Amino acid sequence: MADTDLQKILDAAIYQSKPGNQIIKETNISHTSAYRKIRWLVEEKLLIIDKIEITEDGKKSSLFRTILKSFNVKYEYNNV
Repeated sequence: MADTDLQKILDAAIYQSKPGNQIIKETNISHTSAYRKIRWLVEEKLLIIDKIEITEDGKKSSLFRTILKSFNVKYEYNNV
């Protein structure tokens, strides 16, 4: 996974569920990019919506969690 932003998002939510805003603060990724990448990670089933909370102002907030604790990839020329 060459995209460092994706790695940061997965790292941020590996041990506990976190709302998108907290992931953004911890990773310093722009809102637009972060939510686009979070959506992609959810679609690819690498990140799950662990629960939905209601904030103090009555809005829904999804808490995200990484489903993997670790993974290894070995790449060699002409051989994945």
